[in-house]
Amino acid sequence: MAVDVGKELSGGVTCITGSAKNTGKTTFMNHVLPILRREGTTAYLTIGVDGERRDRIFGTPKPLIRAGEGDYLVTSETMAAAGDLLYSLEEVFPFRTVLGRIVLLKVLRGGTVELAGPADNRQLSCILNYLQRETPADSVIIDGAVNRITQVSSAGQAGFVYVLEVSPESLDGALKIMKKLVLTQGLEPPGEEEDCFSLEGALTAAKAGTVPREAGCLSVEDFTKIFLDERELRTLMKRVTLRCRNTYSLRFFVVNLKDMRREDFLDVLEAHGLDEKILFNPYQREVI
Repeated sequence: MAVDVGKELSGGVTCITGSAKNTGKTTFMNHVLPILRREGTTAYLTIGVDGERRDRIFGTPKPLIRAGEGDYLVTSETMAAAGDLLYSLEEVFPFRTVLGRIVLLKVLRGGTVELAGPADNRQLSCILNYLQRETPADSVIIDGAVNRITQVSSAGQAGFVYVLEVSPESLDGALKIMKKLVLTQGLEPPGEEEDCFSLEGALTAAKAGTVPREAGCLSVEDFTKIFLDERELRTLMKRVTLRCRNTYSLRFFVVNLKDMRREDFLDVLEAHGLDEKILFNPYQREVI
């Protein structure tokens, strides 16, 4: 299904997440920021460090974050000073990282910057609340660190975009991820009169085995707490009605294909009954 990025992401909080490092999350963020600027004021931040010229772990080249005039962005004091943009300091948050205190900037003249974000979901939640309460930002984008999809649960009624790199070798794994995410998107909060067995923390295969046989309904905090693969999840859902006390919206998938044609990938999705919104990497040349 075609994706209207501006319509899907403007006017809310969106987390850019993914299952692996260097799959194109920051590249997608750079693509979507100019689109959102046309819709209104945009604020953005990261979990971890993004925008650096080379990955701090693998040393591979990385895209810089391109900030625009009027943007609000969260980073550290050190990274703010190292960028080439002109800004006003709007707020200093009570969080310190190895790269200095976390600050909120308003961009007065565009440029490039490296983002350094809060260390945990509690800090993220505090910053998001401030952005939504104290700034005119119409849209907020969170660039996620590797395997940090749990950050979505810190953003209130937020949505998320899931970025995948797909090759013939990784296709099966990508399909499993997509199917699981689609499955969990249909889970609703428990009804007021529904007698649900409430599970705190992560829903693992071991914990699923402890759910009483007589329980007809099982509720978890949100989909990020479900640590079951697709097969395990389907098996559990045949036994009990699964509910999520908090729900979050999957906006669409961003797919970066490697050694695959778009037509072939879409044919595979159709064969597996997946009719989801897909945005292919806009910078990627189609494989012929």
